[in-house]
Amino acid sequence: MKTALECIRRGVDLFIEKPLSHSLDNLEEIKEEIKDKKIFTYISYNMRFHPVLIKLKEIINEKQKPICFKCVSTSYLPNWRKNQDYRKSYSAKKETGGGVLLDISHEFDYISWLFGEINEISGECKKKSSLEINTEDYVNANIECKTGINGNVFINSFSLKQERNIKIYYNDGFFEGDLINNEVIKINKKGEREKISFNFKRNDMFKKQINYFLDEYKKGNMSIMNNYFEALKTFKKIMEFKKACI
Repeated sequence: MKTALECIRRGVDLFIEKPLSHSLDNLEEIKEEIKDKKIFTYISYNMRFHPVLIKLKEIINEKQKPICFKCVSTSYLPNWRKNQDYRKSYSAKKETGGGVLLDISHEFDYISWLFGEINEISGECKKKSSLEINTEDYVNANIECKTGINGNVFINSFSLKQERNIKIYYNDGFFEGDLINNEVIKINKKGEREKISFNFKRNDMFKKQINYFLDEYKKGNMSIMNNYFEALKTFKKIMEFKKACI
Protein backbone atom coordinates (compact mmCIF):
# COMPACT_ATOMS: atom_id res chain seq x y z
CA MET A 1 0.00 0.00 0.00
CA LYS A 2 2.95 2.31 0.59
CA THR A 3 3.99 1.73 -3.03
CA ALA A 4 0.40 2.09 -4.25
CA LEU A 5 0.05 5.43 -2.47
CA GLU A 6 3.22 6.73 -4.11
CA CYS A 7 1.91 5.62 -7.52
CA ILE A 8 -1.43 7.34 -6.91
CA ARG A 9 0.28 10.60 -6.00
CA ARG A 10 2.16 10.42 -9.30
CA GLY A 11 -1.07 9.83 -11.23
CA VAL A 12 -0.38 6.15 -11.98
CA ASP A 13 -3.37 3.82 -12.43
CA LEU A 14 -3.37 0.58 -10.44
CA PHE A 15 -3.75 -3.15 -11.07
CA ILE A 16 -3.23 -4.73 -7.62
CA GLU A 17 -2.75 -8.45 -7.02
CA LYS A 18 -4.99 -9.84 -4.28
CA PRO A 19 -5.29 -9.49 -1.37
CA LEU A 20 -5.59 -5.74 -1.20
CA SER A 21 -3.16 -5.55 1.72
CA HIS A 22 -2.14 -7.37 4.93
CA SER A 23 -3.51 -4.66 7.27
CA LEU A 24 -5.93 -1.73 7.32
CA ASP A 25 -3.10 0.82 7.46
CA ASN A 26 -3.43 3.73 4.98
CA LEU A 27 -6.47 2.23 3.24
CA GLU A 28 -8.84 5.13 3.94
CA GLU A 29 -6.16 7.66 3.00
CA ILE A 30 -5.61 5.81 -0.28
CA LYS A 31 -9.37 5.74 -0.91
CA GLU A 32 -9.54 9.53 -0.68
CA GLU A 33 -6.44 9.99 -2.87
CA ILE A 34 -7.97 7.72 -5.54
CA LYS A 35 -11.18 9.77 -5.50
CA ASP A 36 -9.30 13.06 -5.62
CA LYS A 37 -6.97 12.10 -8.48
CA LYS A 38 -9.53 9.93 -10.34
CA ILE A 39 -7.18 6.93 -10.44
CA PHE A 40 -8.32 3.80 -12.32
CA THR A 41 -8.07 0.77 -10.01
CA TYR A 42 -8.59 -2.97 -10.23
CA ILE A 43 -7.96 -5.67 -7.60
CA SER A 44 -7.05 -9.02 -9.13
CA TYR A 45 -9.33 -11.87 -8.03
CA ASN A 46 -9.02 -14.26 -10.96
CA MET A 47 -11.55 -16.82 -9.65
CA ARG A 48 -14.37 -14.57 -10.90
CA PHE A 49 -13.31 -15.71 -14.37
CA HIS A 50 -13.62 -19.42 -13.60
CA PRO A 51 -16.36 -20.90 -15.86
CA VAL A 52 -17.92 -22.80 -12.95
CA LEU A 53 -18.48 -19.61 -10.95
CA ILE A 54 -19.67 -17.75 -14.05
CA LYS A 55 -22.26 -20.50 -14.65
CA LEU A 56 -23.38 -20.43 -11.01
CA LYS A 57 -23.81 -16.66 -11.18
CA GLU A 58 -26.03 -17.10 -14.24
CA ILE A 59 -28.13 -19.67 -12.34
CA ILE A 60 -28.43 -17.43 -9.27
CA ASN A 61 -29.45 -14.45 -11.41
CA GLU A 62 -32.14 -16.56 -13.12
CA LYS A 63 -33.62 -17.98 -9.90
CA GLN A 64 -34.86 -16.48 -6.64
CA LYS A 65 -32.23 -16.09 -3.94
CA PRO A 66 -30.98 -19.38 -2.46
CA ILE A 67 -31.56 -20.56 1.11
CA CYS A 68 -27.86 -20.85 1.94
CA PHE A 69 -24.44 -21.90 0.64
CA LYS A 70 -21.27 -23.69 1.73
CA CYS A 71 -17.76 -23.19 0.32
CA VAL A 72 -14.82 -25.52 0.89
CA SER A 73 -11.17 -24.95 -0.02
CA THR A 74 -8.66 -27.44 1.39
CA SER A 75 -5.07 -28.05 0.30
CA TYR A 76 -1.62 -28.94 1.61
CA LEU A 77 0.75 -26.00 2.01
CA PRO A 78 3.99 -27.99 1.38
CA ASN A 79 2.60 -28.79 -2.09
CA TRP A 80 1.68 -25.22 -3.03
CA ARG A 81 4.99 -24.23 -4.57
CA LYS A 82 7.16 -26.94 -6.04
CA ASN A 83 10.92 -26.73 -5.42
CA GLN A 84 10.45 -24.37 -2.45
CA ASP A 85 10.62 -25.12 1.27
CA TYR A 86 7.15 -24.14 2.49
CA ARG A 87 8.62 -22.98 5.81
CA LYS A 88 10.53 -20.24 3.98
CA SER A 89 7.61 -18.98 1.92
CA TYR A 90 5.70 -15.80 2.78
CA SER A 91 2.65 -18.00 3.43
CA ALA A 92 4.33 -19.46 6.51
CA LYS A 93 5.11 -16.16 8.22
CA LYS A 94 2.94 -13.55 9.93
CA GLU A 95 5.47 -10.81 9.29
CA THR A 96 5.18 -11.26 5.50
CA GLY A 97 1.38 -11.35 5.48
CA GLY A 98 0.93 -15.12 5.23
CA GLY A 99 -1.98 -17.25 6.42
CA VAL A 100 -4.91 -18.87 4.67
CA LEU A 101 -7.39 -16.10 5.48
CA LEU A 102 -5.73 -13.70 3.02
CA ASP A 103 -3.90 -16.24 0.85
CA ILE A 104 -7.19 -18.00 0.07
CA SER A 105 -9.44 -14.95 0.27
CA HIS A 106 -10.88 -15.82 -3.15
CA GLU A 107 -13.81 -17.50 -1.42
CA PHE A 108 -14.84 -14.30 0.39
CA ASP A 109 -14.49 -12.34 -2.83
CA TYR A 110 -16.61 -14.59 -4.98
CA ILE A 111 -19.23 -14.91 -2.22
CA SER A 112 -19.71 -11.13 -2.34
CA TRP A 113 -19.93 -11.38 -6.14
CA LEU A 114 -22.45 -14.24 -6.17
CA PHE A 115 -24.61 -13.45 -3.15
CA GLY A 116 -24.12 -9.77 -2.39
CA GLU A 117 -21.95 -7.59 -0.19
CA ILE A 118 -20.79 -9.28 3.02
CA ASN A 119 -22.31 -7.83 6.17
CA GLU A 120 -20.53 -9.93 8.79
CA ILE A 121 -18.03 -12.79 9.15
CA SER A 122 -17.82 -14.81 12.37
CA GLY A 123 -16.31 -18.11 13.48
CA GLU A 124 -12.82 -19.53 13.92
CA CYS A 125 -9.49 -18.56 12.36
CA LYS A 126 -6.37 -20.13 13.89
CA LYS A 127 -3.43 -22.49 13.52
CA LYS A 128 -4.47 -26.08 14.18
CA SER A 129 -2.03 -28.39 12.40
CA SER A 130 1.56 -29.48 13.02
CA LEU A 131 2.86 -27.53 10.01
CA GLU A 132 5.97 -25.49 10.86
CA ILE A 133 4.37 -22.08 10.37
CA ASN A 134 3.30 -19.22 12.62
CA THR A 135 0.22 -18.25 10.58
CA GLU A 136 -3.37 -19.49 10.63
CA ASP A 137 -3.99 -22.67 8.61
CA TYR A 138 -7.68 -23.12 9.47
CA VAL A 139 -10.78 -21.01 8.88
CA ASN A 140 -14.35 -21.99 9.66
CA ALA A 141 -16.40 -18.88 9.00
CA ASN A 142 -20.10 -18.10 8.97
CA ILE A 143 -21.03 -15.47 6.39
CA GLU A 144 -23.98 -13.11 6.48
CA CYS A 145 -24.63 -11.14 3.29
CA LYS A 146 -26.60 -7.91 3.15
CA THR A 147 -29.06 -9.66 0.82
CA GLY A 148 -30.06 -11.97 3.69
CA ILE A 149 -28.28 -14.97 2.17
CA ASN A 150 -26.10 -16.77 4.73
CA GLY A 151 -23.51 -19.52 4.42
CA ASN A 152 -20.27 -21.06 5.57
CA VAL A 153 -16.66 -21.05 4.37
CA PHE A 154 -14.28 -23.83 5.40
CA ILE A 155 -10.60 -23.41 4.50
CA ASN A 156 -7.43 -25.18 5.57
CA SER A 157 -3.89 -25.68 4.29
CA PHE A 158 -3.14 -29.00 6.01
CA SER A 159 -5.46 -31.34 4.10
CA LEU A 160 -3.92 -34.19 2.12
CA LYS A 161 -7.06 -34.18 -0.02
CA GLN A 162 -7.41 -31.10 -2.21
CA GLU A 163 -10.95 -29.78 -2.53
CA ARG A 164 -12.43 -26.58 -3.84
CA ASN A 165 -16.17 -26.44 -4.23
CA ILE A 166 -19.31 -24.48 -3.51
CA LYS A 167 -22.74 -25.90 -2.71
CA ILE A 168 -25.87 -23.79 -3.16
CA TYR A 169 -29.19 -24.86 -1.64
CA TYR A 170 -32.67 -23.97 -2.92
CA ASN A 171 -36.13 -25.21 -1.94
CA ASP A 172 -36.51 -26.72 -5.41
CA GLY A 173 -32.94 -27.61 -6.28
CA PHE A 174 -29.29 -28.08 -5.40
CA PHE A 175 -26.21 -26.88 -7.26
CA GLU A 176 -22.60 -27.81 -6.68
CA GLY A 177 -19.66 -26.17 -8.40
CA ASP A 178 -16.41 -28.17 -8.44
CA LEU A 179 -13.57 -25.72 -9.11
CA ILE A 180 -10.95 -28.46 -9.48
CA ASN A 181 -12.78 -30.81 -11.84
CA ASN A 182 -14.45 -27.86 -13.63
CA GLU A 183 -18.03 -29.01 -13.45
CA VAL A 184 -21.44 -27.99 -12.13
CA ILE A 185 -23.85 -30.58 -10.72
CA LYS A 186 -27.59 -29.80 -10.72
CA ILE A 187 -30.17 -31.87 -8.79
CA ASN A 188 -33.91 -31.13 -8.92
CA LYS A 189 -36.74 -32.09 -6.54
CA LYS A 190 -37.27 -35.37 -8.40
CA GLY A 191 -33.67 -36.34 -7.72
CA GLU A 192 -32.75 -35.98 -11.38
CA ARG A 193 -29.07 -35.17 -11.79
CA GLU A 194 -27.38 -33.15 -14.52
CA LYS A 195 -23.66 -32.49 -14.94
CA ILE A 196 -22.21 -29.58 -16.91
CA SER A 197 -18.49 -29.92 -17.65
CA PHE A 198 -16.10 -27.26 -18.90
CA ASN A 199 -13.02 -27.69 -21.07
CA PHE A 200 -10.85 -25.38 -19.06
CA LYS A 201 -7.21 -24.74 -18.23
CA ARG A 202 -6.17 -22.71 -15.19
CA ASN A 203 -4.37 -20.11 -17.28
CA ASP A 204 -7.64 -19.35 -19.10
CA MET A 205 -8.78 -17.41 -16.02
CA PHE A 206 -5.79 -15.10 -16.15
CA LYS A 207 -6.16 -14.50 -19.88
CA LYS A 208 -9.83 -13.61 -19.48
CA GLN A 209 -9.09 -11.40 -16.51
CA ILE A 210 -6.37 -9.36 -18.23
CA ASN A 211 -8.51 -8.98 -21.36
CA TYR A 212 -11.42 -7.78 -19.23
CA PHE A 213 -9.17 -5.32 -17.40
CA LEU A 214 -7.68 -3.92 -20.61
CA ASP A 215 -11.09 -3.59 -22.29
CA GLU A 216 -12.54 -1.69 -19.34
CA TYR A 217 -9.38 0.39 -18.99
CA LYS A 218 -9.57 1.47 -22.62
CA LYS A 219 -13.21 2.49 -22.08
CA GLY A 220 -12.23 4.38 -18.93
CA ASN A 221 -14.84 2.48 -16.91
CA MET A 222 -14.12 3.64 -13.35
CA SER A 223 -16.91 1.32 -12.14
CA ILE A 224 -14.99 -1.74 -13.31
CA MET A 225 -15.78 -4.91 -11.36
CA ASN A 226 -13.62 -5.21 -8.24
CA ASN A 227 -12.27 -1.70 -8.27
CA TYR A 228 -10.60 -0.42 -5.09
CA PHE A 229 -13.87 0.69 -3.50
CA GLU A 230 -15.61 -2.66 -4.01
CA ALA A 231 -12.61 -4.72 -2.91
CA LEU A 232 -12.07 -2.53 0.17
CA LYS A 233 -15.54 -3.39 1.53
CA THR A 234 -14.81 -7.14 1.50
CA PHE A 235 -11.26 -6.68 2.75
CA LYS A 236 -12.47 -4.70 5.77
CA LYS A 237 -14.86 -7.50 6.72
CA ILE A 238 -12.06 -10.07 6.44
CA MET A 239 -9.77 -7.99 8.65
CA GLU A 240 -12.51 -7.36 11.23
CA PHE A 241 -12.98 -11.13 11.41
CA LYS A 242 -9.25 -11.72 11.74
CA LYS A 243 -8.99 -9.18 14.57
CA ALA A 244 -11.91 -10.82 16.40
CA CYS A 245 -10.13 -14.19 16.21
CA ILE A 246 -6.85 -12.99 17.76
